[in-house]
Parts: sequence; structure tokens; C-alpha cells
Amino acid sequence: MSALRRPRPRPSADDRGSMPIAILVTMVATSLSAILGALLIAQIGITRFDQRRVSGLQAARAGLEVAVATIRASTSGSVSQATLSTTAGNPQGDRTKLPCATLTDASPAVPATYTISFDYYTTDPQYGGSPLPSCQTGQGPGNQAAYVRLTSTGLDLAGKASVTLTATYPLLSGDQNLAGDTIRLGATNLCLDAGDSPSAGQQLSLRNCAASTRPTSQLFAYGSNLQVRLVSSNSPDALCVTAQQTSGASLALAVCGTTTVPAGQQWISSGPGASGGGTWLSSARTLCWRAAGSAAGNPVNLDADCGTAASTFVSGGSAGAGAAVLADRNQWVDHAEFSRCMDVAGKKVADARLITYPCSQSQSLTSADWSQQWVPVDATSGQAAVLVNGAAGVKDVLFTVTDNDGSPTNPDGKYCLWSSGTAGQKVQAKACSAATAGYRWTITRNTGQSATSYQVQDDHALCLTAVGQDVLADPGAPANASILRVMPCDGSDQQKWNAPPAVQNASPLLNVTQR
Repeated sequence: MSALRRPRPRPSADDRGSMPIAILVTMVATSLSAILGALLIAQIGITRFDQRRVSGLQAARAGLEVAVATIRASTSGSVSQATLSTTAGNPQGDRTKLPCATLTDASPAVPATYTISFDYYTTDPQYGGSPLPSCQTGQGPGNQAAYVRLTSTGLDLAGKASVTLTATYPLLSGDQNLAGDTIRLGATNLCLDAGDSPSAGQQLSLRNCAASTRPTSQLFAYGSNLQVRLVSSNSPDALCVTAQQTSGASLALAVCGTTTVPAGQQWISSGPGASGGGTWLSSARTLCWRAAGSAAGNPVNLDADCGTAASTFVSGGSAGAGAAVLADRNQWVDHAEFSRCMDVAGKKVADARLITYPCSQSQSLTSADWSQQWVPVDATSGQAAVLVNGAAGVKDVLFTVTDNDGSPTNPDGKYCLWSSGTAGQKVQAKACSAATAGYRWTITRNTGQSATSYQVQDDHALCLTAVGQDVLADPGAPANASILRVMPCDGSDQQKWNAPPAVQNASPLLNVTQR
């Protein structure tokens, strides 16, 4: 007897369609894997491209740094003072040593990572114009060149161009490195202005000072030869403030004299005056600038009446210190207020206050008020200290000032800069004592590091600092004068003394672009 067969169980209704779904899921997963794989490959390609761009950008930046260092190294001690003015302790620029050929970091063992080319211009290339003809190594671009356009191309590992940076370096020296600033009429909001299209013969007038921007028509630089130059005008046709040396003559622009500075372009900044400013005297000191009125559009003329508000002008802090920057003047210019010098307030040593004050000038370029002539002396030998570049600076220096005006205000004689050694306290001029704490100073010039260059430190490693009265009030101090104190060293411009004008800009490069 055969066994009864049991019928097969039918699939549950819930299992119907499982196989198609599984097949569908498999197909979708396979498709997604293909898509994600393609995306991943594309992303890897993009990442590699980005890495090449980053590497190329770093190389191009390194190229610009090398270019700047090469330009700054184009110096020589054989260039005359008349050719390129300089500050004590700083080498003089030599245009014949400026780079002409393309530079690269390639070597027999290492492929290049960047290339740098140099194009010289007479005017800022951002405003158009053609570069000067290619120069020859050893000859340089000549005196007409005022700017150099740097083109630095970063290369990838395969030697292909990846990123190109262009930048403009202002190829100026001495006074021409001054940023310039406004010259304002007394307590008004009127500034000396060169007009919309400055040119030789253009009469100067007063215009409203710009509130938020500084138009180029109002930026003037006061150079070591006592010329007042319109900053936006460039060598060889730079324009200077000029006037016939007669009463009533109006200030105008004329091409700056170079070999010989005309008497009509030499201006002696003198103070004090009303509103914390000073007067601009003619070379003969018989006439001064005087506004024809206190409304916009009025000219500025020469006049013998130099004691009124109409003849008082206030120069901005970056206008320049005139002849005070010359090494033999022994004047010490504060870098944050680049028209003001270390000064005995009111020529009164007993006042126990030293300040920054408009740098005094003389037509001979060889003298200044005694209150601004601070001579660094070696504390051991008593001889004039020799200031040199280097990280260590020059130690054990006495800062001496000699009162020789015969005034009963304080006895004539030599005084020395003294510090209490306490941060925030004012420095003073006291009877010299080389053996007493507080009189010995360390002076640095170019140390190779911006933060420590051009400082004056007391024996507690505190820095001589020009402190504005908005930071620390000092009742009885002259208006608009900063007070000299010792403060913790921080590398700020308020702590830099007799630094070259070019140090005013942390980066000398202008109009940096990438492609």
C-alpha cells in the first residue's frame, strides 16, 4: 500500500514578488556603486587639482618673497648721499644692482618650483602704460623707473604652470618712500589740494578734507631737502609745492628740482602755532603760507603775517619729517607720527615731560632746536655711539641733550634721558649719571626682524614709546602732543625711532592679483 503524498505548501502571499525586489535592489546597488565610483574618481581628480593649485600658490608666494628680498638686497655703500638719501644704519640703494633677468629656484638636482620676471615702469602700472625696455644685468633699469611689476609663476611637480601672482613694488628710495598725508588749515576741515588733474603750473587751493578716504590730490610728503612733494606724482616729473618768494604769490605745482633745489621749493616747517599746528616759512624765513580765506576754493598765498590762524597748518602724521631724518641732525622721529620728533616740552627740562613735537628745521639742513638734538653717547668711553644693524643692538648708550640757549628757564648744560624702569611712567631729562640705573639704553637699528627693529630700550627692557593722550592723559601737556613713556615692547610703530620711511608698510607689495 502506497503512502499518501502530502501536498506541497503553497508560498505565503507575503513572499510573492520577493525575487523581483531582490533583483531590483541588486541592480540599484550596482548602479549606485558605479555612480559613486565615478564620483569618487572625479573627486580624487579635483582633490589632486586643488592640491596642485595649493602647491602652486605656495610656490608663487615664495617667488614674490624672493623677488622682494632681491630688490631690497640691491644696495651699495658707494652711492652718494645726494643720489639716494638714507637713515643712519641702513644701506643705500643701488639701481645698477636691481634684477633684470628672470629668476628661478631651479638647480641641477632640484626642478624649479617658481619663476619670477621683472618689468619696470615710470608710473604705477595699474593705471596703464608700457614697461620700460628690458634692462641689462649690471646696469639696472635706470633712474626713470619708479615701479616694478613682479610676475611670479608657481609650478607643480611636473613643471607645469599652476598659479601666477602679479604684484607691484614701488621702486622708490629715500624721501619718495613716504606715504604722505594731508596738510590741514588750523582748526578747520580744509586741506591743501592739488585739484583733479594735477600738472605743472596748477595753482593749489583749499578743499574740504575727505572724511573717510585720502584723495591723492591731498597727499603731500615733506622730504629731507625741505621740498613738499605731491605723492601721486612720480619721478622724473614729480611735482612740488612752489611759489615766487614775494608777498602775495600763490602756491602752485612745479617740477621738483633735483640737482639744485630752488629757493621757491624749500619750506621750513616751524612751530608752535594755533590749533596745535605750525607755520610753513619760506627759505628766507620772511614769508609764510597764509590762506586767503576760510572757505573751500580759496588759494594759499605767501604773506608776512605769520602769527594768525590763517597761517597755521597741521600736517598729518605720515607727511614726513623734513631734514630731521638726516643722520647728522640727531633728531629722533617717531614712526607712528612721521612728522614729529622727540622733544623737551617747552624747552623746560624742569617740566619733567618729554613729548613728540613737529620736527624743527633749518635751511642749512644741519641744525635743529637744541630740545630735539639727542646725541647717543657710549656710557663707557664718552664718545659718540656708533649705531649698527644686527640683532643685539648697541648697549650702554646715554641719550644726551644739551641746553645752550642761555634761558633762565633751566641751567645750560648736558642732560640725559632717564627711565624709572616702571611700565607706563614718563621718561625725563635729568643730570647725567652713567653709573646710576635708568640712564643706560639699548638702541637697535635693523635687526632683521620687524618686531625688534628701530627700538630704544631702557635697562628693564622696556621700550621708549610715544603714547597719545587719548590712551594716557597728561594734564598740562601741549595739545596734540604724545607723551614719551616706557612700555612693554610690542613692535608697534609708536616704539620705532628713526626707522626708514619704507618700514611704514608691513608689505611693500601693491595690487597683488592671482590667475
